[in-house]
Amino acid sequence: MTEEQKRILERQLWATANELRRKQVSGLLKSDHPLRSKRELIERFIAEDVPDLGQGADVGEAFEDFWTEEKAKALTTIAEDEGLRTGGLSEAVDHYRYSGRLPMRDGLLGLLQQRPRLSDRKPVAQRLPDKMTGFIDTFIQGMG
Repeated sequence: MTEEQKRILERQLWATANELRRKQVSGLLKSDHPLRSKRELIERFIAEDVPDLGQGADVGEAFEDFWTEEKAKALTTIAEDEGLRTGGLSEAVDHYRYSGRLPMRDGLLGLLQQRPRLSDRKPVAQRLPDKMTGFIDTFIQGMG
């Protein structure tokens, strides 16, 4: 067997092993309830970032970088969509991480760049905890 044939065989085996790992991870994401909220992001990481990693690359470090970037994007998106101060939203998430509770209604409304009219406060006060809970479920819970 020539060196070129060995390299081709090695690449094929590597691709087969990666596909098997991808199927195993996909099955785990479908069956493990805490991972369901993270499924789309993890699958995107596997599809877009893992193929670009070299054979000796640190997948854990690459995933950590990916996760940090996606978390920052999600915080920015929520802040922009809801008219929140980004720093205030980060503080509210940190508050949850340490206390296990979301800020009270007035605390959440205090994150807004502009206070809503009285008639708009109730829908905003109901929507903000849902968005924060979704963010926390995806990016904080179960991520160590």
